[in-house]
Amino acid sequence: MNIKRFVVIVLTVVIFLGSYTTPVMADEPQPTDQPKIPLDCGVWAYDPVRSGSNVNGTGEISCSTAHSSLKVVAGLRDWTDRYTSKVKTCYNTDYCSVTATLSYSPGRQWITDVSGYMGTYWQAYDTSNWVSIP
Repeated sequence: MNIKRFVVIVLTVVIFLGSYTTPVMADEPQPTDQPKIPLDCGVWAYDPVRSGSNVNGTGEISCSTAHSSLKVVAGLRDWTDRYTSKVKTCYNTDYCSVTATLSYSPGRQWITDVSGYMGTYWQAYDTSNWVSIP
């Protein structure tokens, strides 16, 4: 009976200590001369889709608040490494999207990538899945 109680106590302590998170300090502090950009935006890359004789890859940036300018760069690549990108800047908004287009070739795989910016500051990057379009 004492061994069971001891094991239960040890397991409880191990579980408790294992769930405790320790704060980690960065090696270098953030420079004080750089502006602190709010991270209220996210970017999404959507799976490429065929539209007639083209394949389109769409990317977007969406924010919880409006910003003076948002920029989104969407790229579209096929598995033979053909690549194109398109840039769009939107003003005084919380959303911006753009679509990159390549001519369709049968039997290839395609992927979309996107980078989003608030003003001139990079915000985030995302990629879609590789999509096979027969």
